Amino acid sequence: MRYLKSFKWSILRETIIPHAVWEMVLMRAFLLWPFWIVVQRTVQGTQPRPNGIAHFVDLTWLANPSVQMVLNGVFWIAGALFVAGRWVIPALAIISAILVTKGTLINSQGATNHALQLITLVSLTMLATYCFRSKCGWTRYESHVRAVHWAKVMIAASYVSAAVCKLFASSEFWIARVPYMALQILKSNLQTYYTNLEKPSQVAENFAYWIVEHPYLARTLFGAGLLLELLCFLALINRWWALFIGLGMVGMHWMINVVMSLEFKHHVYLLLIFYVNAPWLFYAGLKWLRGKRSPAVVSAGVS
Repeated sequence: MRYLKSFKWSILRETIIPHAVWEMVLMRAFLLWPFWIVVQRTVQGTQPRPNGIAHFVDLTWLANPSVQMVLNGVFWIAGALFVAGRWVIPALAIISAILVTKGTLINSQGATNHALQLITLVSLTMLATYCFRSKCGWTRYESHVRAVHWAKVMIAASYVSAAVCKLFASSEFWIARVPYMALQILKSNLQTYYTNLEKPSQVAENFAYWIVEHPYLARTLFGAGLLLELLCFLALINRWWALFIGLGMVGMHWMINVVMSLEFKHHVYLLLIFYVNAPWLFYAGLKWLRGKRSPAVVSAGVS
């Protein structure tokens, strides 16, 4: 009973993990890769169906090759400052502006998607956190820790809100509609085929028929994924919860990619950087093997 009570309060209490400086430097460095994927992405110079700020601003100039070269150079200068932890606010403001404008133009091509939504929200959330530094009187270290913490909060909030929408935005209870996912899987794989001429794997083709033949097992499988999304906030308790939730979410995205050819690589990168945190896991493993666990870095995140 005592452990249950302790667990309950650990969920309700905000836990800000005191990451080491080298951890946060690596997190910011790794974060540049998903940022870069968006920045260097080729876009069309049209916005037939304006989305967001494209209703008010013409963003087609972003498709100009000369503009792209300038953006690439500006991004890496801002990225270097961001990783070094110097002039973070202007550096991250530049990166966020590029992500927002380029993502808006991509979503104005006629097919709106949310593949870039989370990566952009994480960038804006970290920027907002750094902007509060002067008001809260945080030190530079505290600012970086808070920025990482709120990036984790945004990731959790994104998955929880997605799960809640599945439950309440559908005309029926979402779990009851799982067998209809077979049609969606076939449609998604056909779209990929007609777009890239890449034939879906045999697993993807068979999975749609498996759902129809085993509706209750399918509901159990998809229900587990839904439950994982709903409980994503548990990753905020400590490092180990973040690791388990992160690995589970990465596995879920891998399965979605296999059976539906839907690749959310930006989401996976964020989960690996902030939740799985492989560099710290490697460091903790070495400490454990040597029998010299660090109370300042390792134990602090487990409490």
